[in-house]
Amino acid sequence: MTAQAAGVLTFLEPVAGVLLAWVLLDERPGTETLAGGALVLAAGITVVLLEPAEAGVAEVPAGVGSGTR
Repeated sequence: MTAQAAGVLTFLEPVAGVLLAWVLLDERPGTETLAGGALVLAAGITVVLLEPAEAGVAEVPAGVGSGTR
């Protein structure tokens, strides 16, 4: 999992909490809450769409950090 994907999932937690409270507890979110949730979703979609297709992993030379001398 990339850092971008983990970040998006982290930001979706409050949105999911509001939606679950609305569905399960019949708590109506205010206009500001809905607007904030829409911004969070838009930002998450933007991050996912702009994520590079191939995230390169740096090669580490043999022996570095392996404890061998």
